[in-house]
Amino acid sequence: MVLQSSREGESMSGSGRRRSSGSSQVKVSTTKGKAAGGAGGGALGSYDPCALEFDVNLSGIIVATLPTLSIGMSMSVDLTTSNGFDVVVCLTPANAIVGSLAAFPGLSDLIGCLRSGRRYVAQVTAVSGFTVSVHVEPKP
Repeated sequence: MVLQSSREGESMSGSGRRRSSGSSQVKVSTTKGKAAGGAGGGALGSYDPCALEFDVNLSGIIVATLPTLSIGMSMSVDLTTSNGFDVVVCLTPANAIVGSLAAFPGLSDLIGCLRSGRRYVAQVTAVSGFTVSVHVEPKP
C-alpha cells in the first residue's frame, strides 16, 4: 500500500516515489523584523535558526502505529532521552511514538531549538510499507 500527499513537487504516479533524490530536504526560513525607533523604521532581516522547515523519512518506525496513520495527519515533535541520548520523536495525537527524526542535516539545530522551548509539528505526507515521510515545521 502506498499513500502519498498531493503536495506540490511530489509525484503521484509511477513508483510512488518522491522526486527528491535524498531522504530529507532541509530549508531554513528567515524572519523579517522591523527596526525599533527612528523615522520610517526600515525593515531589518534577522536570522532565526529555529525557523526550520523540512521533509524527512522517519527512522525506527513502530509498526503497530502504521494503521493509525493517514496522509495529512498532524503529529507533535518532541525531545526525549533514550539510553542517555537525545532522541527527537513524532507522537500521534494519542501520544504514541511513530518513529524518530534522525541522521539529517539540521538535527542538532532542531534539538537545540526543542531544548529552548520551540515546538514543531510533523504532517504525514506519505506512508509506503514501513516508510513514513513527514513535513516538519514550527508549531503555529
